[in-house]
Amino acid sequence: MRLLMLGSVNHPHVEHLALGMAERGFDVVVAGDRVDILPDSVLPAAGVRPAGAPPVSRSSPRGVGAHVRWVRRLLRELRPDVVHANWMPGFAFHAALAGARPLVAMAWGSDVLRTNRAQHL
Repeated sequence: MRLLMLGSVNHPHVEHLALGMAERGFDVVVAGDRVDILPDSVLPAAGVRPAGAPPVSRSSPRGVGAHVRWVRRLLRELRPDVVHANWMPGFAFHAALAGARPLVAMAWGSDVLRTNRAQHL
C-alpha cells in the first residue's frame, strides 16, 4: 500500500510517522518543504523517499496555486492509496483542494492557535 505523506520532510513529527508507517510495510513517500532551523531529514537513510515542494510561500495566492498543482502532479505520478497531510491550513488544505482521496488530515497545535479568518471558513 502506497502512502503519500505531505509535510515538512525534516520535521520530527513527520519523520516519526513516516518511519512508523514504513516499518508497518507501507511504501511511503514524504513530500514537502524543509524547515531550515531543523537538522537534515533522516528519511533518505531509512529508505523513505522525500520529494521537495515548490519553492514559493504556501500562504500567498501564487503559492496556493503552485502547491495545489504540485499535489495533483504527485497524485497522478505516485497514485497513492492514502494521502496523509500534516498541518491543516497548509498541506492538508492544498491536498483537499487538489482532490486527494482518501485524505487523512492531521492538526497540530498551531493549526488551531494560529489560523486566520479565511481558514475558519
